[in-house]
Amino acid sequence: MRFTVAHTGRDGGQSLEGVAFEMPVGECHHEVGHYGIREGDAKRILERDDALLSHELARAGLDFSDYVWIPDWHELVMGIWVDREEPPLEMRFYPLSSYRVQAYRRGHRPFKVVQAGVIVFPVTLDERVVFGGVRAGADMAGTVAPIGGAVDYPLIRSGRHPIFASGRSECVEEVGYSLAEPEMLGHFLEPSYYHCRTFVLRGGVKANSGEVVELHSSALAAYQKQRRYSSHADAEGMLKLLNMPNTGAWEHSELILVPYDARHIQQARDELMPRLGPIALGSLEILLRHMP
Repeated sequence: MRFTVAHTGRDGGQSLEGVAFEMPVGECHHEVGHYGIREGDAKRILERDDALLSHELARAGLDFSDYVWIPDWHELVMGIWVDREEPPLEMRFYPLSSYRVQAYRRGHRPFKVVQAGVIVFPVTLDERVVFGGVRAGADMAGTVAPIGGAVDYPLIRSGRHPIFASGRSECVEEVGYSLAEPEMLGHFLEPSYYHCRTFVLRGGVKANSGEVVELHSSALAAYQKQRRYSSHADAEGMLKLLNMPNTGAWEHSELILVPYDARHIQQARDELMPRLGPIALGSLEILLRHMP
């Protein structure tokens, strides 16, 4: 089912286009194959992509420094063709460097390959869905974002489909529990800041809502205490030393859980609309299309 929905929340003004599958797609339906990434690509791209991108921008008459910030984030994520739609578990991924991702975020988009992202909606044992979390830190602080992130390049070696592997990883990192029996519900193209193809997953977690909230609060408190005296990396490392699985708890000042039914999800979406970005809106549209 194709859909187009106007985004009237945060950073509104553009329409989202996506596909909600007729039936959820399970991980077991796919055998991992080759995704067009050769051995040695990672090192080559990371070493040379800054120069390649600089050349491309120069040809377009644009100043490299005006469009790209070279951050400490120095890694590869999965990219996917923006204008090519393939069967949901047979798509081909390509390495996309952090340099190119930063160029996208600064508005320069001459490339045919865009970042692939994943959003997960974990459902607890007592039938509550993790709607999302209130963003902490400097990046979009105060907005409400669902659980998820980029599809990392190393997952190509995990032996699992990268979308599902990334969804499991993000759920552990931000919620503290692994995603059981995940299903892919659909995908959409986010047209503004991130400009990525985002895939939406749903699955269960073996914990009730109270346990999810308690684990997040404990990890966040430990991180904030350590962060007063040390760097972000050291504070995150402290969570690992404490054997806390949700090392990304710092990303959200709180988690929002709502009853897992269409009425409550729609009500939460409408109440939080001014604080929802396009990725949240597109993800919720797909989730609601799979609710009874």
